[in-house]
Amino acid sequence: MYIVIDPSNLEWIDSVEEWCPMPPPSDSQRPPRYVRPGDGGPVEAAQYLSEATGQLIKVAQAHRLDMLCYLLDMARMEAREIVRRRRNSSAE
Repeated sequence: MYIVIDPSNLEWIDSVEEWCPMPPPSDSQRPPRYVRPGDGGPVEAAQYLSEATGQLIKVAQAHRLDMLCYLLDMARMEAREIVRRRRNSSAE
């Protein structure tokens, strides 16, 4: 799955609720490792986040937002490292 961002058509989100209307379950409702039904788990989530941050980096680069590029790249590297470690540990 890929997120395609059109930098010429970005709209501001007024609130977190507008972007994510359902709050996550409270700690008392979560199993020890919370995975929503149909969720691919942490490896798939990290892979998706790696790809999504790559798209966001392109937007930040287009607008010369150097610090955001750096921070997003750090997040992308962390996501890739999670994928690598989990895949290596499951292969053993």
